[in-house]
Amino acid sequence: MNKTTKASIATATGIVLLLGGGASLAYWTDTANTGSGSQIINAGTLAIAPVDSGTWTKGFYNNAGTQVTAPATVSPGSVLLVPGNRLVYTQTFTVTASGQDLYFTVGSTAGSKSATTLGGRLTSTFTVSNPTTSATTITASTTPGVYKVAAASGSATSTITVTWTLDWPFGAAGSDTADNPAKGGTVTLTQGAITLTQVATP
Repeated sequence: MNKTTKASIATATGIVLLLGGGASLAYWTDTANTGSGSQIINAGTLAIAPVDSGTWTKGFYNNAGTQVTAPATVSPGSVLLVPGNRLVYTQTFTVTASGQDLYFTVGSTAGSKSATTLGGRLTSTFTVSNPTTSATTITASTTPGVYKVAAASGSATSTITVTWTLDWPFGAAGSDTADNPAKGGTVTLTQGAITLTQVATP
């Protein structure tokens, strides 16, 4: 290969290396931002809180279940129960819910009583009311037991009431032998609970 040819090859190779190592091709570009600026997105909530600390009442009922003494507010620690007494605990809670696609259920854990002789004489009934519903706040969903936040409002406040009844029936069957051992007895009460749970089923 002659010197002229070698020089031409070397020159061509140098040009290729130059283009590959440092040069860039020019072409038109343009950029546009998406949306209309920064956005803030907020999350909803599902919460329950007590409105009050609850109250106890005590009444007296005969063997037919007829009220003899009207219920009056009492402090449980100062009560000395006798057959025929009925204790009722009542407490109100506020439900706060927000979110257009929020579905939830209301569950409860009943209050309990210790397994003492006196505790065994007391019948226990623990009930939780349904949330207060309206067309613009919380409404009943299509699935029984499921509630939702009305889409138009997006947020809602409602109330739930807990009632716990402890009844010592007067003159119940076998009470002549079963009630006597409960004299001077004690019973320990354990609080119940309400649970709100989000669900995916409308």
